[in-house]
Amino acid sequence: MFNNTHKVNNFSDYTPNIASLNTEMKNFFSSLFNFFSTPWWVKITTAEPNCIYYFGPFNDESEAEQAKFGYIEDLQNEGAQQIKTTLQQSAEPEELTIEYGVSPMSSVTVSV
Repeated sequence: MFNNTHKVNNFSDYTPNIASLNTEMKNFFSSLFNFFSTPWWVKITTAEPNCIYYFGPFNDESEAEQAKFGYIEDLQNEGAQQIKTTLQQSAEPEELTIEYGVSPMSSVTVSV
């Protein structure tokens, strides 16, 4: 009925194809997971200026953790005061920079 004319002499001839398929499948599922997973964000609040900054998105917490130091350094170089950071896993914020205007500390006036 069926004539099997193709004879496999050496299974190792097919090994690279299997390895390549394995790699492609891993890449596919990794991309699919990253697409559906919730990203990580670095949230930085400053008292002066009175702002919240969001930096990201990052694929995982460790990537966000490593990146936050560069953002802190940039804000320090710009003169930001009382910098606090948190890492959060969430959907993309509606605004990446939120400015609240004048900080309560800078608007204090003393009358004599």
